[in-house]
Amino acid sequence: MKTKAMAITALSAALLAAPVGAQPGPGGPGGGEGPRHEEMQRRLEEELKLTEEQKQKMAELREERKDARKEHIKKMKTVRDNMKAELAKQKPDAKKLMSYATQTADLVEQMTKQRIGHLLKVKKILNKEQFEKLLNREMHEHGKHKAKEGKHHKRHGRKGPPPPPPPED
Repeated sequence: MKTKAMAITALSAALLAAPVGAQPGPGGPGGGEGPRHEEMQRRLEEELKLTEEQKQKMAELREERKDARKEHIKKMKTVRDNMKAELAKQKPDAKKLMSYATQTADLVEQMTKQRIGHLLKVKKILNKEQFEKLLNREMHEHGKHKAKEGKHHKRHGRKGPPPPPPPED
């Protein structure tokens, strides 16, 4: 019984903790396309006061990263769909659910590592001041997302993510 409760808790957390990048954006899955994104990109370039050369190099990096992001989003969706289907069964298989939780964690780790690699490449293009502004902006945007997440939890009577499973005896 503890294993089943633990599996359900872990999977609920995994479903709720889907990375922001895995959500469809204004240009479809993965975002990063469409007029809204282009406007945001233009404002970022103005805010950072990028040179034409920097704009070109940044565009190349975005293009390079786009396919990897789309593939990651596709994999995350498949795992989430599999989890939902298994949970919907009369008797879900706890081992399968735990496997899906592990797959989710692995995908999040991969995307995080790719993001760090991307930021290191961006750092080579920008000067110190520009990169600091970019990092501050990213942290601010990430904070906004977390604040929205908190509001969602409050509306539904929760104060945060689901509690961890109880320790096994």
